[in-house]
Amino acid sequence: MKKILLAVPIVLFLALLVYADSAEFLFASLSNGKYSSSSNLTEKNKPADYYGPDKAFDEDPATSWCEGKKDDGIGEYLAIEKDAEEIVGINILNGFGKYRHLYKSNNRVKGFRLTVYPDKGKEKVITGEFKDNLCGTELEGGKMGSIDEFCRDQASKFEGQKEKFNEAYFACLKEKKNECIIDHQTGGQKILFKKPMNVKKVKLQILSVYKGEKYSDTCVSELKLIRYNIDFGTYDKVKAKKY
Repeated sequence: MKKILLAVPIVLFLALLVYADSAEFLFASLSNGKYSSSSNLTEKNKPADYYGPDKAFDEDPATSWCEGKKDDGIGEYLAIEKDAEEIVGINILNGFGKYRHLYKSNNRVKGFRLTVYPDKGKEKVITGEFKDNLCGTELEGGKMGSIDEFCRDQASKFEGQKEKFNEAYFACLKEKKNECIIDHQTGGQKILFKKPMNVKKVKLQILSVYKGEKYSDTCVSELKLIRYNIDFGTYDKVKAKKY
């Protein structure tokens, strides 16, 4: 990887979480998708596609697409093209997402340009900035949680049983100390559209980055297309920032 010298304070990482059985959002199937990128990182003794674009769509937060330029990768992009489907936005797990040391070591996307290509009509372009320091979970009720809070929550079934509570709590801390707390739907941040769109292609372009402590590779662990669950009413009633 591309080494840089940069002093960055160690901070506690937090994240947003999209649950598989959430009230409103589901993930579209990407099984028939065609994945592409402007470049991808290559390293000695690893397959050429080890950091390829498909790694951002494989439902595995331990893998990642990383751009392959010698600098921060400004202008590089990641894209997916598939059969047209109605979606309401995207969900991104930014950076090298599963492990804290990799998340902190590598760049994350800050400023982005998202181009959405509908089945018919003109493409939609969204620009903005992702939040950083997202390496945790959102507990029930929307409270942002740390590793400590996550493990206390996991051990709460032993509330009132001090010995069993402590055993479960400290076992969780040991297991999770180097992990970002994410669920099987990969956590992340949502970018929602103002209204549903029948989409055939999405392209995410890097405009600026949050600098890594060790490397200047910019990575994305997972990119998902979001469908709205109509069992919970009409999409226009969803109270969230929309683009």
